[in-house]
Amino acid sequence: MAVKNKKGVEFGFGWIFAIFVGGMIIFLAVYAVTNLVKTERQGQDVASAKEFGILLTPVETSLESGKLAPPIIFPSKSRIYNICKNEGNFGVQRLSVSSSMGIGDKFQEPEISTPFYNKYFFSPSIIEGKKFYAFSKPLNMPFKIADLIYIFGEENYCLVSPPNDVEDELGNLIVNANITSSINECSLDSEKICFGYSEPKCNVVVSFDSNNPDRGIISKNKQNVVYEGYALMYAAIFSDPEVYECQVERLMKRASSIAIIYGQKAEIMSARTDGCGSAFGEEFSNYALVTSEINQSKMIGEILMISENLKEANDDISCKMF
Repeated sequence: MAVKNKKGVEFGFGWIFAIFVGGMIIFLAVYAVTNLVKTERQGQDVASAKEFGILLTPVETSLESGKLAPPIIFPSKSRIYNICKNEGNFGVQRLSVSSSMGIGDKFQEPEISTPFYNKYFFSPSIIEGKKFYAFSKPLNMPFKIADLIYIFGEENYCLVSPPNDVEDELGNLIVNANITSSINECSLDSEKICFGYSEPKCNVVVSFDSNNPDRGIISKNKQNVVYEGYALMYAAIFSDPEVYECQVERLMKRASSIAIIYGQKAEIMSARTDGCGSAFGEEFSNYALVTSEINQSKMIGEILMISENLKEANDDISCKMF
């Protein structure tokens, strides 16, 4: 009986060892496959981010301003991460994409982002969906600074009492838009954008002088930002406040550099007998200095007077600078 018990014990240890080794092999195999899938997903997501940025290029370069671009459709539900950084001379726009898959996490946290140094995308920090839309408007202060690109998905928007110009433009651009004079007519799941008044149901509040709706304050996510012109109004409506403020600083850095170039051009043209260059005096230099120091939207008002002076000087001469 003792011998049989010994053999039984030895047999049991053999099975335990086999099960342990088999379990380790299965674990390592699953671990290897998971990492392989993760690496493959990362590669696909990086490629998708680059492709998405490339597909948006016609929106700013050739598509008519204020016209909706054809939708960009992903194979599966995806997340687009809109990251704005003020690093370097002009800051950088970074896009990351995470596509949902059946293996691993539904959305894999992106580890690599694609940089764009001369683009300005306005959207929430994370936008989720399968189909995405975009349109653009130029930012002129008073010369063109850049094309602003607005990105949104298939969510519902409800515009409550918008100005006529905004109603005409956004009403035709937002795919799922409801325009009404009463917030009670907005669907519960919609992004409610209230113009000219505020109440708890509003997700976004656009405050402005009734005589001048293209200048005002936008309240979103318990934060206030300042806009000047419809291009920046739309930017603040579609993007998170953090993205908006970062992009405004990037745009002002770009405006400063453009003003320096115009100032150099004015100096060259000042030798002409018609006085084209001399009409601007030190305005370009002042503009470049002020914009270089703007790092938040509430400071935009500091350039309005200089911008108006530049516009008037440009309108008064036959050889237009911009």
